[in-house]
Formats: sequence, C-alpha cells, structure tokens
Amino acid sequence: MAIESDQPDPVKDGLISGPFRTEEGFNAANDILTQGLERGVIRAQISCQEFQTVWFERARQQYVDNNPEADFVKDSEIGLHAGSCEQPKCVLLNRAYFVYLRFTSPDNSKRTERFLEELRKTLDAIQS
Repeated sequence: MAIESDQPDPVKDGLISGPFRTEEGFNAANDILTQGLERGVIRAQISCQEFQTVWFERARQQYVDNNPEADFVKDSEIGLHAGSCEQPKCVLLNRAYFVYLRFTSPDNSKRTERFLEELRKTLDAIQS
C-alpha cells in the first residue's frame, strides 16, 4: 500500500505541505499506515456513519477545543474513508476539511464551532 510514483500526487503534496511538512515525514507516516493496515490495527474500511461521527468528534477536538493531539488510528481510518467514499455526505465532509478546517487557526474557534453546527444541519438535510 506504500505510495510510490514519479507522477505528481495532490494528496501527497497536500500532506507534505500540511501535517507532515517533509518528504521524510510523509514517508514515515506512510510506513506506519501500511504496517497498521497489515497488522489490522487500522481498518481499511469504516461505515459512512462511523466516518461522520468520528469526523465531527475530531473536528471539534482539533479546531474548536484547540486540542490538536493526533490519534493516528482514527485519523488514518477517516482519511482512508474520505479519500475513497463517494456518498454525498462523506464528500461534503471531506471538502469541508480541505476547504475550511485545514486553514483555521485557534483564534477562530467560535467561528469554527458555528461552521460545524451549520455543517451538521446541512448534512442532516441530505438524503442518504
């Protein structure tokens, strides 16, 4: 499952510009992910409902409560789901992360909290 290609990869580029900062950091995280999947510590698939529940929990923890402590297993599972699921609710959450959450700062926690509340309402209005 290791990512190896000479072609540009926007996901890899996004991760390097974000949480992993360097090629070495990305490769180390990718190795941990691969080993976690092989050993069954990280699940390759989770349900849409679990993804949505955990996505909101992690978003609130990181961007409202300003507690950026990583949970590599949960973050990996929701990342794998987000990158592969085409259900409208999951696509919306994935876009919300890349368009809004990823660029928020601790001083925006109240605005982010309102954003998450509105996002939840929008999600609830979407028919599964």
